[in-house]
Amino acid sequence: AMDYEVNIGGYSGPFVLVSKTEVHIPRFTGEVDKIDRPLSDGPAPEVTKAQIQGPIFETPMGEQAYGLDVFPGLNLVQFPDVDVPGAMNPIGSVPQFHPAGDFLNGDFSTLYALDYDTNEFVAIDTATGARTVIGTTAPNGNWSGMSGATDGTLYAASSNCGVSSTLYTVDPSDGTLTTVGEIGSGTCIIDIAINADGEMFGVDIVSDNLYAIDPSTGAGTIVGSLGVDANFAQGMDFEENSGILYWSAYTAQGELRIIDTATGASASVGAFAGGAEIDAFAFTTGGSGGVGGWAYAVPNFGTIPPFSVTTFDLVFDATSLFQTGDYFAELSFDGNFVNDPGTMPLTMHVSCPTCGFLAGDIYDAFTTSPVDADVFVSSSNGTAITLTGVASYSLALQPGTYDFLVTANDYFSATASVELAAGQTVVTDFPLTPMVAVLESTPAGFETTLVLGQVFTDTLVLNNSGTISFDYSLSDVQTGSPLDTRTPMAGSILLVDDDDNGPDVQAYYTTVLDAMGLSYDIWDTGGSDNEPDEATLAGYDTVIWFTGVSFGGTAGPGSAGETALSTWLDSGACFFISSQDYVFDRGVTTFMTNYLGLASATSDVGQTTVTGQGSLFTGLGPYGLSYPFSNWSDEFTPDGTAEVAFSGDFGNAAVNKLTSSYATAFLGYPLEAIASVTDQVDVMSAFLDSCATEAPWLIELPATGSVAAGDSATVEIVFDTSVITQTGTYTAEIRIDGTFDNTASPAVVVMHVVEEGIGGVDLGDSTGVGEPDTVVTHTMWITNTGDYADVFTLAVAGNTWVTDISATTIALDPGEVAYVMCFVSIPADAADGDEDTVSVTVTGSFDADVTDTGTATTTADVPEPATYEIYLPILKKQ
Repeated sequence: AMDYEVNIGGYSGPFVLVSKTEVHIPRFTGEVDKIDRPLSDGPAPEVTKAQIQGPIFETPMGEQAYGLDVFPGLNLVQFPDVDVPGAMNPIGSVPQFHPAGDFLNGDFSTLYALDYDTNEFVAIDTATGARTVIGTTAPNGNWSGMSGATDGTLYAASSNCGVSSTLYTVDPSDGTLTTVGEIGSGTCIIDIAINADGEMFGVDIVSDNLYAIDPSTGAGTIVGSLGVDANFAQGMDFEENSGILYWSAYTAQGELRIIDTATGASASVGAFAGGAEIDAFAFTTGGSGGVGGWAYAVPNFGTIPPFSVTTFDLVFDATSLFQTGDYFAELSFDGNFVNDPGTMPLTMHVSCPTCGFLAGDIYDAFTTSPVDADVFVSSSNGTAITLTGVASYSLALQPGTYDFLVTANDYFSATASVELAAGQTVVTDFPLTPMVAVLESTPAGFETTLVLGQVFTDTLVLNNSGTISFDYSLSDVQTGSPLDTRTPMAGSILLVDDDDNGPDVQAYYTTVLDAMGLSYDIWDTGGSDNEPDEATLAGYDTVIWFTGVSFGGTAGPGSAGETALSTWLDSGACFFISSQDYVFDRGVTTFMTNYLGLASATSDVGQTTVTGQGSLFTGLGPYGLSYPFSNWSDEFTPDGTAEVAFSGDFGNAAVNKLTSSYATAFLGYPLEAIASVTDQVDVMSAFLDSCATEAPWLIELPATGSVAAGDSATVEIVFDTSVITQTGTYTAEIRIDGTFDNTASPAVVVMHVVEEGIGGVDLGDSTGVGEPDTVVTHTMWITNTGDYADVFTLAVAGNTWVTDISATTIALDPGEVAYVMCFVSIPADAADGDEDTVSVTVTGSFDADVTDTGTATTTADVPEPATYEIYLPILKKQ
């Protein structure tokens, strides 16, 4: 007998969706809340309804999927819209437990699956739920997952839970297995999924991590924590139009979740009906490398006895297409035959004489650049179309009214309602307005001269020229002072010696700090967890920690030391650690993640060359490393809050993290391995230069706030020389952090402080004329004639007529000129020539003897009455 399988692939045509929808779920860095229950890869013992864990993900994908209701129903079920996972339609009973299943080659009439108890490889008819046994398999452990690749390869995973997991390929014609390899540290991979790019992922319910799996070797690498406690049978599949990985999870109950393949974190879409447990979850999209599914064979496999003939239906289905033109595909056969039957080209010509055509482009309203968007088209005639990740569209539709909803990440959505007639082409473009907050700050900097003991206030204006509001936070760092020749100041330093003295490497660090002219104290842990506590750390601005070749359980800060460092860093400080054994002894701790920005690490890779990277160390190196002991250096991966500090010849060798409160750097190799003291000094200086202390003489009021789109905020910048005792030039930066989308340059501040100053001010006079019942505006110019900045107050006196002034205070630097406006209201009954004089007095705030008075004189001008000449006719009697 001859076994055969019909494959259809290579789809192409006038309309192809290529872009994917981006998913951004922040990496989960906390502790997963574990539920007290035994680990199992089988069905849940009961279905429960519980509070959904983690964030909620909202997506308007609206795609169809199938799955097997493992508990309580043992049915094949259909999800008409995955946006609503609680709505599922039972198709038919499938009484056996199938923990693995997926579609293959774009054929959505057959769900391939594996039986947990009998190890049978089966085909399930998605129209009825009927099950056909294809073959019997022999996995290592229990079957747990299956995924069909777009190249026609059918993958499966088995798990011996808590021990190992294995990846296979399955011959869809007879179930023959080929072992690919073990999945490494993922000891209970409960399901797998592969996307159109050939990237495979799996969920491990022992560690609650997402794994990236090499489909050619089976090697698994941790991506990140799922953020929830998963147990029992699970399912997962990529929705290939969007590229989103969906997970039919069982946590505290059955629920549909999505997973960010970049971080491993997951978010819930919603619970399944009754909290049901769903496995073999599979979408009816993709599966064949292009826009496919319009051609399929029924049946698509079978067995032909000797000297016999069989037939199958080749179905051309244009119901899901919305573009006219020619569509192409290729039909081929697999089986145990010895000859090559070749391939058959398939062509489908799609036309629609009664249709009209909707078309348009989607672009950025400001830049006119194309924008990949999701387009949802609906109509009262039942039409519902979803286009994913397109920058243009072209649809052939029956006459009617069509409603558009166009959405894209980081843009405001757009809508339109379009009337379409037969034979008509209607072009509707969608210029999308970006959701962007843009900060514009003025001035770019401040320079002022003040007398010792003086307080002076200037203003910083934060303008939002974007389309959404932003939050801001201001901080300052002192970058220069007459008290310290080094810029910026490192502050007080604690050097923590945490090596085992085998060899003693303390001298490397003291040599570096001595060369920099910095003072320091030393704390020696004695190769133990005798580490500085919170009270000790409070006396220092900077901690430099090294471990040398120390390993065996106590390299780097222990639990108590990490807790003390966390509190200390939150108060504003700098921490530098050089250690090749910290991760080896402690693992990746919460402190490493939250404060050092370390996402993951690989120990003992053996870096031999490092090169500076990122905002602090770019331009340093490359440095060849010469170790005074064995090379057990590490490879690091920073999380989204940190950056690579040094790259190495075996991946990233160090990370650093900068926040408004603290700065940290973590070298996974010993600083002492850099051979030159000069180079060691350069590395340490680069880090300490990021540790500028706050300028005690500079205050921002308010330091935090929000600015609406199109609005601005005024921040007072207060220079307070009463807190310092030394004259000279002080410099600082005002740093602006916030939720705006552009990069904010710091405002550079220069303050010259003098022992004594000469104050002076000049206010000019003004005269004006106006009619009664009008307002005369006087512009009066003020000049700071002194040699230091001052805030001047203004007051009016001596006036009879109502008088207002535009400002009561004004800040002026030495030599700066500004004006104030004086508004005088002339009474309605004023006579011609009436006059009123107001005295405006300006006084310095630092020295009340610095004052001047100007006058504004206003004269009423009553216009003369208008005159008219009248001409009378002469009457003459004849």
